[in-house]
Amino acid sequence: MALPRLLLVPITQAVVALGFAAAFCPSNVWAQPITATDSQVELLRAELKKAESTHAGDARIGHLWRDLGIAYESRLAEGPAEDAYVRAIPLLRSAGRDFEYADALHGLGSVYLNMEQRPEARRCMLEALAIYEKQNDQVKAAFLHQTIGITWMFDDKFKEAIAEFTASVADANASPNGQPEPLLASYLLRAGAEYHTSDMTHSLADIAAARKAAAQLHLAPNSVENIAMSLAEGAALTRAGQPTQGDALIKKALDLVSTRNDLSPEMQQKTRIAVLREYGSALTAAHRKRDAKAVDAQVAVLASKLPHNCADCTISVAALQGTLSPQALR
Repeated sequence: MALPRLLLVPITQAVVALGFAAAFCPSNVWAQPITATDSQVELLRAELKKAESTHAGDARIGHLWRDLGIAYESRLAEGPAEDAYVRAIPLLRSAGRDFEYADALHGLGSVYLNMEQRPEARRCMLEALAIYEKQNDQVKAAFLHQTIGITWMFDDKFKEAIAEFTASVADANASPNGQPEPLLASYLLRAGAEYHTSDMTHSLADIAAARKAAAQLHLAPNSVENIAMSLAEGAALTRAGQPTQGDALIKKALDLVSTRNDLSPEMQQKTRIAVLREYGSALTAAHRKRDAKAVDAQVAVLASKLPHNCADCTISVAALQGTLSPQALR
């Protein structure tokens, strides 16, 4: 049994899983996070027990441990997921299963990222990246560069993040037949890092490039990609001192979120909070302190309406801008 693996993205205060749509379904659908069921986990554990008792070999046992890690990761069970990936990695390495070995490293890196252990996350992901690059898998390499870049963004290392997103753009452009999905995400992520370094010229150019890539995808008007592009451009223009255009695009992003009746009320709230927090950051950078304070108050009201165990949670803006996760790893 193979399960798709989500990219689970943290913020400083808390960790929230956001299922980026394009890895699992058509890109005009925003999927809720795919969570392994109890029965799927039990089936994997039973298969693993049988494989170990019959000495099925490192490749088979390592494969099952990797799948169990995927299942636990989807349930936000970081401890069991970490244990499963750690068990899978040496088995897959010794069996010469390079792609699955890289996938397990990537999974472990995502768990560490979720646990805010970013140096460990980068170490695992860089090892996985080296394998993908050796195998000339430019699509997976593009997504790994994105994820590594996100770890740098959370550390406020925007120049390092920009370097990773630039590498992701290069890999996506070089991939067979062109890959608009990772290209769109890479441009948006790089734009976000650029406007945090006050490089509005390149940021707006990257947003324009993202829109060009998005045109190939025939997206719904209220797709997560269009929400992310409106957010990124609105934040960049706000920071650039163009309040009329910037404010209008942020309002557009919020209005589009409100039309997503397929999202649970909680997911809508989290997404609105993510948009407003980035808007507040842009307002502060533009020295619009009174407006920033008003937005902070809106965020506080929305957060107070979330379930108690998620009052401090939100979707990270890097996640929202990234839009697309690493493709489902098998």
